[in-house]
Amino acid sequence: MVYFDAHCHIQPKTQFVNAQKAGVKYFFCNATHPDNWQSVCALNQSIAGVFPCLGIHPWFIQNLPSNWINQLHQLLETYPEMMIGEIGLDGTHPNLEQQANIFEICLKTAQKYKRPVHIHGHKAWSTILNFLKCYPNLICVLHRFGGNDALVRQFLKFPYVYFSVMHAKPVRFIPNNRLFIESDAPDGLNFSEKIIEFIQQNQINPHVLYQNLIQFSELFPALKPYIDKGKNL
Repeated sequence: MVYFDAHCHIQPKTQFVNAQKAGVKYFFCNATHPDNWQSVCALNQSIAGVFPCLGIHPWFIQNLPSNWINQLHQLLETYPEMMIGEIGLDGTHPNLEQQANIFEICLKTAQKYKRPVHIHGHKAWSTILNFLKCYPNLICVLHRFGGNDALVRQFLKFPYVYFSVMHAKPVRFIPNNRLFIESDAPDGLNFSEKIIEFIQQNQINPHVLYQNLIQFSELFPALKPYIDKGKNL
């Protein structure tokens, strides 16, 4: 069975290799700041199955280089399979107005380049909903989602939203065909291969999850050659 990690971060190469040996073949690897964009790109180049997501995490909006958006555009043009993440809002951190400005720049960039976005929304999911009303056709992965049934129903009004979880509670609210599982490694579940145990313990059908990845790659065709053919794996 093929597993995949819908959201992780930079880890030693050995961690990715060990996860692939365990059965986790694909990873959506998220950057958090321009300082680590190149590191994520390097992982993509050296380990097949690591898909890069470049963005600015709402915790790290300070001290950005003045040309960060130009850098992001250049990298998006270089890597057609690149996504945008981790981006979003965090209600427990300061400078919400600045967070929102950067978030909207990233959403506009995603719309321009037709790239999926990986969204952080801790204590800010209702505000995220309002932002997405202006970008209803974006492909979105809601990272570490922990909302309730009512919030899930609101997000399901958008046609291309996926819910990425690492806790059992929200699973029962999420339609099977919109569900992803993540490790958020090296935080969260610590290691990508831990998602296999999580999936088994919570009796989640791994075949459904893999079909969701196939569906995601059909929405974002730059991934399709890698997923369908196991390119370079």
